[in-house]
Amino acid sequence: GVTEITNGSVGVDLSASTVDSQSLGLSGVQAASATGTDLSSSSATTNVQAIVSDTTNKNSTAVAGTSDFFFRGAGFSDNNRVQVSVNLSGVTNTSTLVAAVNTAIDAAGNGSTSAATAFKNANVRAVVVTDKQADGTIKERLGFASSTGAFQVEAGDRISNALLGNFKGGMAMAAVV
Repeated sequence: GVTEITNGSVGVDLSASTVDSQSLGLSGVQAASATGTDLSSSSATTNVQAIVSDTTNKNSTAVAGTSDFFFRGAGFSDNNRVQVSVNLSGVTNTSTLVAAVNTAIDAAGNGSTSAATAFKNANVRAVVVTDKQADGTIKERLGFASSTGAFQVEAGDRISNALLGNFKGGMAMAAVV
C-alpha cells in the first residue's frame, strides 16, 4: 500500500512485492569499473600486468598470489558476503584476468553455505567491458554481469581495487583501498 507522509513524500511498502531484475522486466544487471579506466595491454601504467606485478599491490593481499573481491546480493549480503579469491598465476591481460575471476566465482559458488548457493544462483560473471574512444582506440575495463539479480562488488586489497579502476594519481601502484 501507499501512505502519504506529512512532509509531502510518499512511502511505498514493498515488503510483499518481488523487486528484482526479472520482475522489473530487466534483462540483467551489470557493474563495471570506473569509466576512463584502461586495463588493456596498450596502457603503460594501468594494464593488468602492471597492476598484478606491482610490489606494493602484491604486498597488500591476504594470501600471496591471490586477490580478493567481495560480493553482496540477495541471500549473500552483510556478514554473508561472498569472498572470491582470484588466483593471479598466469594473469597478464584482461582476457586471462576474466578467466581467472570466473574460475574463482565458480569455486565460491560451489561452497556449502546458503550464501554460496545464493551467489551461484545469481549467476555473476566477470566480463571485459570495451569503450571505443573518439580517436578509434579501445579502452578495456573489468566488469561483472548477472542475468538474474542485483549485486555489489567490492575490492578486498590494492590489486582488486586497481582492477576495479580505482587509482590515485593515475598509477596502478598507488591504488587506494
